[in-house]
Amino acid sequence: MGDYKLLLGGKVILRLKDGAMFPRVADNIDYQAYLKWEAAGNTPDPEFTPEELVEKQRAEKMAAREKLIAEKMRELAISELKKEGKLPPDYGMDQK
Repeated sequence: MGDYKLLLGGKVILRLKDGAMFPRVADNIDYQAYLKWEAAGNTPDPEFTPEELVEKQRAEKMAAREKLIAEKMRELAISELKKEGKLPPDYGMDQK
């Protein structure tokens, strides 16, 4: 584990020893120190480790599935309620 970690696609830098975060702004003292550290041949940790990346992708797939299920459940519920006469036939037409 290094001294720094890149976040938000490298737009923000996290200093691991104290949790300080700072942007890539030339006149920022922390950023200047980071540049010196990097110029000395050091490399920051990536935003995600390979394990974290696998978990992130898994969580994104699960979230997409849950969203799809919720959308389909809503469509089915509306359809059934229309059949039962509990919703007007045009209900939901302007919802999309």
